[in-house]
Amino acid sequence: MVMDIATLAKELTDFLTPVIPFLIETTERIAAGEAIKRLSAAGWEQAKALWEKLKPRVEAKPNLQEALQDVAQDPKNEDAQVSLRYQFTKLLTQDPTLAAEIAKILQSQNPVQLGKYNLNIGTATDLAIGDNARLVKPTFSGNVEGSYIGVAGGDVKIATSQSSGIDIRTLFDSVLDRVRKRPADPHVDITEIIGYIDNIRNEVASGQKANLTKLGRWLKHLAEIAPDIHEPIIAILERPDIAEPVRLLAADVRKVN
Repeated sequence: MVMDIATLAKELTDFLTPVIPFLIETTERIAAGEAIKRLSAAGWEQAKALWEKLKPRVEAKPNLQEALQDVAQDPKNEDAQVSLRYQFTKLLTQDPTLAAEIAKILQSQNPVQLGKYNLNIGTATDLAIGDNARLVKPTFSGNVEGSYIGVAGGDVKIATSQSSGIDIRTLFDSVLDRVRKRPADPHVDITEIIGYIDNIRNEVASGQKANLTKLGRWLKHLAEIAPDIHEPIIAILERPDIAEPVRLLAADVRKVN
């Protein structure tokens, strides 16, 4: 599976954040015991494999060290997580070999029986997948391919399904392409812009549950560093297939700007 760098950096940050304090803990036995409580034994082994790849690079990058320390001190701090994700994005962009190694390790995460249910779902609510599983009033905003969904009576049953058939995140692909083709700016790294867009699209994909406070903050920062990119993002958020709270936020942001 090919994964773009921004997505890879997010996956890496999300996976490591709960155990970063233990990865940099000098007392291995104590660290492992606490980390296993959060990840499971297999998850901890995977985290250590990632850290083995990252540690030599971390030691050579003070900004990345600082970002890791900030997350270690407060793993729930969203600003610290954004900063770490940005540093990971820079690192992986600069080192494609490392990016490929990290992607390979992350792809071994959650070894579910791939191919048995064969689902590709952007977001869903009240979803259960498995033998004799049942969907109760599901709401999908992604693609459902090659599964039993839509064929009630299989090992996955549906009651009252509503589907848009769209993975909201794909709406941002053209803007991301535009960013990658953007002329170099000595004051703003492309990876920083991509980081904000990635945050926005993932939050927007949450639909009605999107955190408007975070979205507003990211949109504000994006307007400051890349106003030419901010406008098409707002246009996406105003689409009729975007959740109403997000559309209203976009309208308010447009008035201000």
